[in-house]
Amino acid sequence: MARNGCLLFAFTAILAPQIGYSVTLHQAPKKPFGAWKAPKKPIFSWLAPKKPVQQSPAPVNESQAPPPPPLQTPKRMALDTFNAEVTMYRDVTWGSACCDMCALYCAPTKALMTKVMNFTDHDKQDEIQSYLPFVLAAQEKYPSIVDMFLDGDAAGGVSQSWLEAQANFLGGQRSFDLADSNKDGFLSYDELQDYWTLGISMIGLFNVSKDGWDVLAHGDWGCINIGYPGRTSPAGCSQLERDDSPHHLIDISGLMCLEGALDSLEAVKAKMTQDDCSLRGRWVMSSSQPGTCASVKYWLGSAPPENKRGTVAMFFGNNIVEDTNWKEIAYHTAPNMYGCWTGNHSFDNQTNVAQTYTAMRSLTAAV
Repeated sequence: MARNGCLLFAFTAILAPQIGYSVTLHQAPKKPFGAWKAPKKPIFSWLAPKKPVQQSPAPVNESQAPPPPPLQTPKRMALDTFNAEVTMYRDVTWGSACCDMCALYCAPTKALMTKVMNFTDHDKQDEIQSYLPFVLAAQEKYPSIVDMFLDGDAAGGVSQSWLEAQANFLGGQRSFDLADSNKDGFLSYDELQDYWTLGISMIGLFNVSKDGWDVLAHGDWGCINIGYPGRTSPAGCSQLERDDSPHHLIDISGLMCLEGALDSLEAVKAKMTQDDCSLRGRWVMSSSQPGTCASVKYWLGSAPPENKRGTVAMFFGNNIVEDTNWKEIAYHTAPNMYGCWTGNHSFDNQTNVAQTYTAMRSLTAAV
């Protein structure tokens, strides 16, 4: 197996700079992507409201009781410590549990927090105060964030004007630009969920709600606590998944499995199915499916892909240890995948390129 490992390492090293997957060979975790590092408790559990301790009230001498204080306007948040508090929350109190590989919304939500810290003091104040009306209005009208998104999508897209009309979105252009990370004028489901997570986080962090803040319940509504013990997500959460949810793509021979975001896998498939690609027959009938490679028993290969666009990992099943299979992957597939990805079909992996092409053509001729 030692020589097999060396050849597979060389194979991944050939393609890593081009496709963007890790080259460390090890056994992949057998839990779904995003769950294998997840904490045992929901990520927001530390913010959950605690039950008050019941104490008997002390007797009060009404004749000596001081008059109630006059009503005062709530103080504006201390902007001089705003960035320090958000940084601590982003990186330590919440961020250490919501690691970039723990859940798909963690990294993009942290990026939004960083952007808010770069606002002017006036905009920071307005941004934080705009979250509560938006969250309450959305929850009053829709049973889940998926239902909200699908309603907006059916109306032509979740635009700023739609949010203002349907969900008391008060942040204006500044807030919408913050949420609209790809600047296409509409919020995708991913963008809406990330902005929701930002909002419920900041409401809890700065005590914007005076009635207590059950961040776990608001996380349930936002479909970010799916799968956590003791949490119940709305039925609508099962109707939609994020675009960056892990998908897998298996070649027609069944020897290899690629894992990554759906658009990343489709980009790889497009390269592998070009007319001049010798591997076209191997991938043209394959289709990307939801779930990790580990979920379909492809354990061996590179590390799970990072939670970002354009990153793809490659895994193999246990049959890769058979001589005919690892030789096929190491000697034939590697140079051809490199050639199809880069367009450089003259790549020579110390093999006879003509023989490699002949072998691959015969392998895929029947497809």
